[in-house]
Amino acid sequence: MLKAASLSMIAERGVRVLADYLPSRISRSAEYERILELERKLGGRPEYAAVARYRQCLARCVNSGTEDGA
Repeated sequence: MLKAASLSMIAERGVRVLADYLPSRISRSAEYERILELERKLGGRPEYAAVARYRQCLARCVNSGTEDGA
């Protein structure tokens, strides 16, 4: 899809790598900071990004003819 839109991927991250799979005994609100920190670390690793619930792709325009990509 990115290529068809003349975009080049800069980075890919996994979103919600493990939060949805935590057991119910773990409080999402009490442990929010720890869960978020772990999500950030794992989301940047390709092997975890591949199994995340969502993927975030950062891309830039290619062959635009200008330096700012506009």
